[in-house]
Amino acid sequence: MAALRVGHTDWSLSDGTIKKTCSYAGGLGDNNEHTLLIEITTTRSHHTGLLEPHIKLFLEPDPLHEVEDVSLQGQLEIPSTPFDPPPVPVTIDHAENVLLISVASTQDSENFVETICSGENLLFVLLKGTEHLLELPIPNNASVIKLFREALD
Repeated sequence: MAALRVGHTDWSLSDGTIKKTCSYAGGLGDNNEHTLLIEITTTRSHHTGLLEPHIKLFLEPDPLHEVEDVSLQGQLEIPSTPFDPPPVPVTIDHAENVLLISVASTQDSENFVETICSGENLLFVLLKGTEHLLELPIPNNASVIKLFREALD
């Protein structure tokens, strides 16, 4: 299998949405180049008035078009540390050759945001049981913290 080559943009903030794009060539089990778009939005809770994050990942082209959404989990790891947070439930949708991965709960999205704000390079793992369906490195830096502060103002 060819070595995975990763390109990326810096985190950006537009209309209250924090975004990052990563590109992958080789290493995902096919000959395609893939693009991952990460979107983090916030909405105000009707119950508490607090801002709640929502995380979606869009991977194109969809390398898992044959996989159905059956108890999948996502894990956002910091490879430079010995501790890996536990996997959390995610949902997937297949639409026009795009794989949409959504973190299922607000609490799990908050944990993902906390991990992203570490400023460390990340690894997103999509799991079906213990089987790793995807492993996507996400280059990261502390600039995302400033964007979260701006988005919350």
